[in-house]
Amino acid sequence: GFGHISGAHLNPAVTICAVLTNVVTPIMAVIYVIAQFLGAILGFSLLKILIPDDYFNPGFCMTLPNNLITSLQALAIEIIITTILIVVVCAVWDKRNIDKPDSVPLRFGFVIVAISMVA
Repeated sequence: GFGHISGAHLNPAVTICAVLTNVVTPIMAVIYVIAQFLGAILGFSLLKILIPDDYFNPGFCMTLPNNLITSLQALAIEIIITTILIVVVCAVWDKRNIDKPDSVPLRFGFVIVAISMVA
C-alpha cells in the first residue's frame, strides 16, 4: 500500500493530528491538505465527465444526515467517528507499534468499514 509513502492521510483531520503529534511538519501538512482538496475536486470532475447529467440532482455527491436525526446529532456522530479514526491513526503512528507494519492496512480498512457502517 501507499501508507508508508503518504502516511494514509485520509482527510484533513488525520493531517491535523499528524502535525499535532509531530509526525509531519506544518508545511508538509499544508501540502497534504491541498492534495486532499485537489483530489476531491478531481474526483468530482471525473464524475461530471463520466456520468450523464440526468443523474446529477441537487444532492448528488453530498453526504446528508438522515431526516430522522437532528443536525446536532449528525455533528455528534461525525465527531465520534472522526475521534475513532484519529485514535486508530495515533495507535498506528505510536513508536511502540513500529515493529507491526504488516497489519496497518488491515487496521485502517477495518476501522473505515466499521465507522462507515455505523455512521
